[in-house]
Amino acid sequence: MRNHPNVKEQTRQLVWEEARRLNYQPNQLASSLRRGKAHAIGVVTPRINRNFFAEVISGIEQVTYGAGYQLLICQSIERFDREEKNLQGLLANRVDGVLISISRETRTHAHLDTLRDAQIPVVQFDRIIPGFQSPRVINADSETSREIIDHLYAQGYRRIAFLGGPLEINIYQNRYQGYREGMQAYGLEVRPGWQSFDTLTEETSMQRVKAWFAEGGEVPDAIFTAGDYSALGAVLALQKLGIPIPEAVGVVGYANEPFTPHMTPPLSTVDQRSEEMGRLAAALLLEVIHGSDRNDTCIDLKPRLIIRGSSTRNQLL
Repeated sequence: MRNHPNVKEQTRQLVWEEARRLNYQPNQLASSLRRGKAHAIGVVTPRINRNFFAEVISGIEQVTYGAGYQLLICQSIERFDREEKNLQGLLANRVDGVLISISRETRTHAHLDTLRDAQIPVVQFDRIIPGFQSPRVINADSETSREIIDHLYAQGYRRIAFLGGPLEINIYQNRYQGYREGMQAYGLEVRPGWQSFDTLTEETSMQRVKAWFAEGGEVPDAIFTAGDYSALGAVLALQKLGIPIPEAVGVVGYANEPFTPHMTPPLSTVDQRSEEMGRLAAALLLEVIHGSDRNDTCIDLKPRLIIRGSSTRNQLL
């Protein structure tokens, strides 16, 4: 049934006819044990129920399905212990390679070293762990964040606040770095009180924005958030306080979640080209699986700023 050249054609046809009659299905587990590989690829993400990661997985599947590989998809739910167990399970299942975006808690690459020691290729995407050398596909977050400050400045905003995530994670560090560089380029003050690194949810963002405007004195006239859920919280807080958007305060998010064009006003945000990231990461992993040395490869995707009504006060969209 594997088309071995030493088997006569007549015999092969007889075997196939009998297999169809008996509805025979090959035992993939036995085959993987015999080959030492499962012809499968593991994917580990922080969360499956985020649009960004769902689209990345879709892009991965477009490439791996055509190449004959099955996907084993895991989520860490932002916990390092689960991420570690995910990789242990994939190793036990003899996957041919792993695509991973690390959890919020991940600070070591010892679990990835275990895969490398077992000669299982790893490609990192989006969130990467410092110190672990592997092929990777990331966004040009610093550059895009500077572009956001360019846009806000052009719209007349000068007191720009930042809501972000933990700086130990590369994507949040790079978005904050771009924010600071953009502010400094225009000579704008980066105020410690108008920065936060634990406001990635709607609830935490709402609380922080309400606190800013309850303190009295000078307040931000724009808010740049490192994620769209944070931006949603900021918009809801401003609306409850009766502060008009974008006339008094502009808001820009990051990720282009499906709800953003339907907000009032529609949210300016960033398209991270997530599906393309998935396709590129999968293609890169397949190259490594087939013997290419791509360990130093870093593909830096440039996201696209989408300007909508939440940050446009000098012109009509």
